[in-house]
This record gives sequence, structure tokens and C-alpha cells, in this order.
Amino acid sequence: MKSVTIVVAGANEAAPLTARDVSIPPGTTVRQVLQNAGLNGYLLRSEDGQFFAENDNLYQRADTAGKIFAVPRMEVGR
Repeated sequence: MKSVTIVVAGANEAAPLTARDVSIPPGTTVRQVLQNAGLNGYLLRSEDGQFFAENDNLYQRADTAGKIFAVPRMEVGR
């Protein structure tokens, strides 16, 4: 198991940033973390701004990711 910190942007008007510590077993995908944390409609990105795909193995990437940020999914260009 690894522990990662997910910083959630815009989770609450009174506290625009909240953090959640999540334990993940080997093989855990980004989609699984989002679903388990109740963050449907969000995307995960690293501190350097790279977005993770929903099927990415977050367990493998957690060592290099540092804090992970959850940002609301947005549709543009419609």
C-alpha cells in the first residue's frame, strides 16, 4: 500500500482547497481512486501539470507524482 495526498480544488466555497489522504494497493487505477474518493467528474494531475489518464496505474506513478491534484472536468469548444 502507498499513501497519496489528493488536493481537491473547488471542493467547498468556504475552503477552496481540501486535501484527502488515500491509501492505494498495487494496480490501482486513477478511475478507481476517483470513484472511491467520491470525485466523479474530476481529473487527476501531477504537481507539474501533467494529467493522468483514467486507466493509468496510479500506484506505479505515485512515487514520482508528489501531491496529486483533483480538478473538475470541463468541456470546452462546444
